[in-house]
Amino acid sequence: MVGFVYLLPFEGIFSAVVKGSERWLPGQVLSAVSEGGTGSVTFSHALAMATAYTVIAAAALFAQRDVTA
Repeated sequence: MVGFVYLLPFEGIFSAVVKGSERWLPGQVLSAVSEGGTGSVTFSHALAMATAYTVIAAAALFAQRDVTA
């Protein structure tokens, strides 16, 4: 839920105000991956950034888990 609250209004406004930020914001990068690249973000850059964000999120998620079974 928090992710949608962040992605929908914040990234749209921020990327419109700050030029070049669409190359680094997670929602904009995922959008570029789904579109096969955009005019400002190539598909390969978007795919690399999306992979990096996924690895970082997975590492943060699993580092917090305490499984003792």
